[in-house]
Amino acid sequence: MRFALALCCVTALAGDARILVGVFSAGDLSGWTEKSFRGHTTYHIVQQSARGVLEANSQAAASGLVKKIRIDLAQTPYLHWSWRVDETLGPIAETTKAGDDYPARVYVIVSGGLMFWKTRAVNYVWSS
Repeated sequence: MRFALALCCVTALAGDARILVGVFSAGDLSGWTEKSFRGHTTYHIVQQSARGVLEANSQAAASGLVKKIRIDLAQTPYLHWSWRVDETLGPIAETTKAGDDYPARVYVIVSGGLMFWKTRAVNYVWSS
């Protein structure tokens, strides 16, 4: 399985203010760490269409790249990224636990701090 995530940034409502979470197009992986749930995925920057992109290769693995940052969601309520998937997972039942697998996924988690039950998340997926 291979996918490319070209750019990931959070953009503010007012003006041109931005918080860049990841600028893979510039070859920057600083601050990102791998979180493995099962197996290992290899991540590296490759050139595609004259720009750098994050490429991930896995075989029966469940992992992701993680970057923890603080963002004021009242000031920066938008998330912007682009992605491309070269291979999907075929016909799977994605609405079942067994089919809960996607070639690419972006999670945004809002921590509840000490009140962990107040933690919130949104999950964007590239569906097969």
